[in-house]
Amino acid sequence: MTRRIDLTYSTLPEFFQRLGLLAENKPTSVAILCFSKSPQIHFPFAFVKCGRVKDGITDEKEITGTLLDQVRGTLELLKNNITLSHTISENGKRIEQWEIPIEVLREAVVNAIVHRDYEIASSIYVKVFDDRIEIINPGKLLSPLTPEKLKKEHPSILRNPKIANIFFLYGFIERGVMEQIRW
Repeated sequence: MTRRIDLTYSTLPEFFQRLGLLAENKPTSVAILCFSKSPQIHFPFAFVKCGRVKDGITDEKEITGTLLDQVRGTLELLKNNITLSHTISENGKRIEQWEIPIEVLREAVVNAIVHRDYEIASSIYVKVFDDRIEIINPGKLLSPLTPEKLKKEHPSILRNPKIANIFFLYGFIERGVMEQIRW
């Protein structure tokens, strides 16, 4: 899903300029991370390292490409490593139910990618265990957030507002988060 925002442009530099992704007529880090064919050339640790943990690590994979590619690739790997069950509704319609709702996994993966600290030389780690999934991203919580405050209603504090804007435009983040960004 994409937003209904006019992003018509005639050149790539014009597109980057309209999104605030140029500095001194060069693509910013966000432009490279979100739109480059090979962002890992410039940011070698900007990827998601996934693995199934059962008697050691199996099905290990590095999800590279743009940040949007990383969301899609990580979700595919997660779907391949969790259970999908089927039930039949009262009217005979087949209902698919994932062991963990895909919407929950998508939210966790998007949060890890959008809020990570890209200056830290470490990847995001996604570990699938029999009884849980762990998603670990580099960086500390921004003040005033604490692990306890995350369990309650709290403001979204954006470490990477331009990345968040790209994810909003592509439909991965809702308006409530984006209203906090001051342009």
